[in-house]
Amino acid sequence: MSDCHTEEEKTVAESIVELSGNRAPKRSAEDRTRLDRRTRMPSPSQTKFQRRMTQEAKVGETMDITPNKDGGVLKTITKLANDSEKPFPGDVVYVHYTGKFEDGTVFDSSRKNNEPFRFNLCSGQVIKGWDIAVQTMAAGEVCDVVIQPEYAYGAGGSPPRIPANAVLAFNIELIRFTGEDISPECDGTIYKKVIQAGQRYKEPGECAVVEVHAVGFKTSPETDKFFDKDLTYVLGEGVLEGLPPGVDKALKRMTKGEKARVTLRGPWTYKENAPEGVNPKEVVKFELFLTGFDDAKHIWEMDEEQKFFAAESVKARGNHFFNLQNYDLAVQKYESVVSMLEHDRNVTCDEMKKKWFDLRLLGHLNSAICQLKRNEFTKAMDHCDKVLEHEPNNIKGLFRKGEAYMGRRDFPEAIKMYNRVLELDAKNSNAKNRLQKCKVLHDQELAKQKQRFAKMFVQPTKPEVKDAAQTASVAAE
Repeated sequence: MSDCHTEEEKTVAESIVELSGNRAPKRSAEDRTRLDRRTRMPSPSQTKFQRRMTQEAKVGETMDITPNKDGGVLKTITKLANDSEKPFPGDVVYVHYTGKFEDGTVFDSSRKNNEPFRFNLCSGQVIKGWDIAVQTMAAGEVCDVVIQPEYAYGAGGSPPRIPANAVLAFNIELIRFTGEDISPECDGTIYKKVIQAGQRYKEPGECAVVEVHAVGFKTSPETDKFFDKDLTYVLGEGVLEGLPPGVDKALKRMTKGEKARVTLRGPWTYKENAPEGVNPKEVVKFELFLTGFDDAKHIWEMDEEQKFFAAESVKARGNHFFNLQNYDLAVQKYESVVSMLEHDRNVTCDEMKKKWFDLRLLGHLNSAICQLKRNEFTKAMDHCDKVLEHEPNNIKGLFRKGEAYMGRRDFPEAIKMYNRVLELDAKNSNAKNRLQKCKVLHDQELAKQKQRFAKMFVQPTKPEVKDAAQTASVAAE
């Protein structure tokens, strides 16, 4: 379930979502990928159902729109839409509604605050009758819907406002709909809109080799297309094929045979490697057709030994990219190692648990190197902290944390880290050299501060030290 609602939208949504007493819990990005997608992905029967409703729709005619024709949801169109395109399960839909009981009493309306209600279609966020009705609508359409209790709140109702076995009537206007927000932070930087449903439950594994036809464009594939290729590559390595990173994120949420359109912004669009005619960080769109992929297992399908060997393989791939100085892909691989081996509660063999632990720590240490190379000093420090949490005297963790402090120009803390390394290993030449360099920079900084204060100047923002990335430990492990 997506939880990207504003406070005002949550207020408007209360009668539709909270009255059901069945609000879905927040889920992690991994949960949404593995579980929620299965309820959101339209089946071929759902697609046929939408087409049938499109062909039969007439103003003023009442239709039974339940899939099994049991009379549970009756729909009467009062205003036709200009467009015929309908939302797919998982899409974010915006509606106005007025809800009434059989006697005509209004129990809620989004129009009282003139604030449209937003929800993810077929994601368990609203009563079942709503999901059935809204997926038959097009943007601009207005309809009346009568919903029987088994498609609403049932025998239990939703006290105190909805009584038991209540038949509910809604006037619904579909204002607009967008693709599903599949960005990791749920911030609208990756939207995915299904064009053609694929095979349910047939999604690629984390390291699968995928076959995809990708078309990139700015506004329309007919007018400003800049990319059009059939590709076969390891999922997660699309940047090597000229794709922005958001395409791989989208493909992980697609099924075999699915066609989808994705809109990419911010960190998920092109960076400095943008193709001709596309500016770095410019919003781009891709139409993707996932034609196939190999049978590589998902992580959650593997046993403990299989996960370990899969993580070793991913680490080796990370080392390959590190040696090529492709730190973006390298850190992606190393962080995947950490993620794959993060939960070891079910590992019963002590020897295997130790292997998991050691490889997971290597994943953190190598991730820290890459983040230093990328001048992502805070992220590097986070990885070092994960290592030091378990091994407080880990020399590499301490040294790389010192490098991160150095990059942030926090010289006193960096000096502490280098001194701690030398306490544990008095002959560590890297720590000696960096400590000397750090002390010189610290003295220079203090002298500049003294001079500025003497002249009553406001202290400016400190520039970053770039050489922290350049002098980070020289090799991944």
